[in-house]
Amino acid sequence: TQDDTTLTTLLEAPYQAKLVEYLIVNVHDLFNSDN
Repeated sequence: TQDDTTLTTLLEAPYQAKLVEYLIVNVHDLFNSDN
């Protein structure tokens, strides 16, 4: 529904920002562990 789309849009930006930050940190740690 339109309400669901609006809610998703409101949550999408901050959620994706945290997700990207989380992935960057973990990938960085993963490469450090391999090296």
